[in-house]
Amino acid sequence: MDLNDFKNLAEAFQAIAIGLAVIIGGIWAFYRFWSLQEMGRARWELEKLQKSLTERATINVSLFARSETNPGGSGYYIEVAASLTNIGNRTEVLNWSDGGVFTAPVLGRDKGNVVLGELIKTNQ
Repeated sequence: MDLNDFKNLAEAFQAIAIGLAVIIGGIWAFYRFWSLQEMGRARWELEKLQKSLTERATINVSLFARSETNPGGSGYYIEVAASLTNIGNRTEVLNWSDGGVFTAPVLGRDKGNVVLGELIKTNQ
């Protein structure tokens, strides 16, 4: 057996192996997509992904604040009301555990900048 004979034999084995791989791959694909109904699941996942891409929550936040004099003493107090409206097409869960309003007394001005006192976190 010379080099050309060996080359021809190897090409024949290669052709047989490729043919078998194509047949086995076709049978596997038929089994996966037909018998296990993979196509239906793939369509469902695609619809779910498209829905998540088109739906979004859009939150409008409006703050209303007013200051009043303290009825029992000196100083002022601030009343703040927040209005949140979801104008999007998906529900959204908001975490209020870190919510609240921070206030600080105005101590004065320094070179055109407002000087604030210590921040106070209000209750929710």
